[in-house]
Amino acid sequence: MAKEWYLLKPPYSQISGFEDEVMDATNDAFIEALDSPLAIDVKYCNPDLSECKDMKAIVLRNVQDTKLNAFKRHILTPIGSCKAGNYILYKNRYWLIDGLVDDNGMYDKAVMILCNWKLTWVNDSGKVVQRWSYIESASQYNNGERDNRNYTIRTDQLLIYLPYDDECFLLDTGKRFIIDKRIELYEEDLVDGSKHDNSKPLITYELTRSDSVLYNYIDSGHYEILVTQDEKHNGDGYYIIDNTGYWLCADTADDIDTDTSEDGDDDTETKSAEIKYNSAVIYNGYKPTDFTAVYYDENGDETDTEAQWVINCAFERKLKITYSGNTISIAVNDYSCIDKSFELFLSGYEDETKVTIKIKALI
Repeated sequence: MAKEWYLLKPPYSQISGFEDEVMDATNDAFIEALDSPLAIDVKYCNPDLSECKDMKAIVLRNVQDTKLNAFKRHILTPIGSCKAGNYILYKNRYWLIDGLVDDNGMYDKAVMILCNWKLTWVNDSGKVVQRWSYIESASQYNNGERDNRNYTIRTDQLLIYLPYDDECFLLDTGKRFIIDKRIELYEEDLVDGSKHDNSKPLITYELTRSDSVLYNYIDSGHYEILVTQDEKHNGDGYYIIDNTGYWLCADTADDIDTDTSEDGDDDTETKSAEIKYNSAVIYNGYKPTDFTAVYYDENGDETDTEAQWVINCAFERKLKITYSGNTISIAVNDYSCIDKSFELFLSGYEDETKVTIKIKALI
């Protein structure tokens, strides 16, 4: 037995004290492979795409036999050239590096996933933020909320993979997004010169759960959020900001400046508005309460102006909201909302139109 054991010995180069030279040779072999037809030109980009650099890489698992596997690739790069949470631009598509990047002494190996949606929102500073993301169905997961609502809409849930940067980490519960492929068709029908269009039916989602730690690799990682489908709000739609069009949700309408005035005229300086209503009380489980917006010009005459409603509360998705012209109808069918209140006002006229609405139990 001992005789056979001594015959099983490693190559001399691995135990001779010249291991560094052996590894250098393997590194050189990989660099040589990057100059071969096996390699492809890609770009390595940071989360906001402000910095992109060209590099050679070898992409594996290009040919897939299942739908889910088609979203993932393995990429081999020189050691230290990429980290999780950044992007790879490969064949005109952005791919998010979503796994821990590690090496075997010869090259880095990373797993990247295809970004299938550009998520758009306005941050707390009023800046429009866009990040390429990977979205998959998450209807089987808990959304992080507990309530007793009677659902009247679909409650689809999506799991969204985002890059590893501060803008994503600062997303808070309640942030809403438009995730609807139809917006590409809608843009073809938009009237030239229009600064805002909220007439199109849209599928919107609200952030209900986030996880910034589970995929934290200390010096890299990626961010995941769970969003739940909610109802389209009156302000959800298309905005042109700095000559660029964005699809944004109503909860950021106060922070959006589309510069709609022309020739220096500012309509908000010569118009006033008010909200007409019979009662500022909504009874839980009862019929909706109506609130109607009325706008006036400098002479005090009513003008035909489209109402832009703003609801300020932490439980907006629990309200049942419908619109008819300049009238908003609000109802509640959730016992957790009893004795709570929220604010309703018109965008641009907060001080003069704000109404504090109380929710009470129906006795």
